[in-house]
Amino acid sequence: MRDKGMDTLFTALTTRDPELKEDYTVVHYVDNDVQLKFLQTNETQLLGHLKKTLKNGLIQLKIEEGSQDNGTKKLYSGKDKYEAMIERNPHLKTLRQKFKLDIDF
Repeated sequence: MRDKGMDTLFTALTTRDPELKEDYTVVHYVDNDVQLKFLQTNETQLLGHLKKTLKNGLIQLKIEEGSQDNGTKKLYSGKDKYEAMIERNPHLKTLRQKFKLDIDF
């Protein structure tokens, strides 16, 4: 999708993982109204792709805004992003200290 210039669709599809519910229903949560409307506009194409790729004509798609909380905190500030990166890779803090790097938040 990104190669086709559909960055909004790419972001909406990759930001969160879809959930598989009963009766082959796939629920995909989006972050905002823009993503919701964009996915709804492309829902037929997306559903057709899923049915063809997964070889299952019973698949249903539901798109909902924001109610899924998978335990991840949205990172808004530079400091929040830096601390999240340190949690994933503690060596980052060591490198910052070793090279005496100062980060402006």
